[in-house]
Order: sequence, then C-alpha cells, then structure tokens
Amino acid sequence: MPAGLYSQPIEVIISNPNTAPSNIYYTTTAAKPSTSSTLYEGEPIPIFYSSVLKARAFADTILPSPNAVASYLLGVQHTTPILSVVTDNANLYGPNGIFDNWGLDWQKAAYVEYFDSTLTTDILPKSRHANRWRLGWQSP
Repeated sequence: MPAGLYSQPIEVIISNPNTAPSNIYYTTTAAKPSTSSTLYEGEPIPIFYSSVLKARAFADTILPSPNAVASYLLGVQHTTPILSVVTDNANLYGPNGIFDNWGLDWQKAAYVEYFDSTLTTDILPKSRHANRWRLGWQSP
C-alpha cells in the first residue's frame, strides 16, 4: 500500500528485492528501525490508525539500508493539501531542537510527503545509496 490517505484500516506488505540475504525490521511509531525492532516475516502489517511506517534492511556484512518511510493517514478529512513531515523528536524539541532554538539557522534531517486529493508524492530526493538497498510497499 503506498503512503496516503485512507478511509479505513489497511494492511501493508513490504517487499525486499535485494539480491543479498537480508532481514527487514520495521516500526509503526516513526522511530528509526534497528535490529531490536519488529522483524518483518512477510505477513501484512495492519495499520489501524494514522501511523508512520519505517523499514530498514540489515545484513551481516553490509551497512544497513536507508530508512524506507511511508505516512498513512486514516480518516482524515481535508480540503487543503497536507504535508507529512517525519523527523526525530530531538530535531524539534530540547537543546538541539529547532523549535526551542528558533533563532539559529539549523538544518535537520526529515522525510516529507505531500498529499492532496489527487496526488501523493515524496518531495525530497531519494538517497544516493538507494541503488544498494531497495524496500518497497505493496498492496496485499
């Protein structure tokens, strides 16, 4: 299932087209996946409420993949476009957060998706390492 707005709960299947053996770990809380996160074992991932799904591939002799990120907004009624901005909470608040230090000209890593009634798109360029790892979202 691609990122987007949905009127009811959905299920997401992650594909792993990597040629090297690897394991995919994921979170539905927008947290960065690690090998301590939930191991994806091929079953559909239920999304019951608005969530950010992050997935990452890990293999023994290769650096982890970049995060694959998708925002799922359920039951959202809107007339204007929506931006989903996903970043680490520490990038927003606290001693190194942009909201608590608004006078500084900082740049923080984020993933941004744009939604309107006809279009869903990533508005940031893909990682330069995308050719080494690929993760994809599929409809069940």
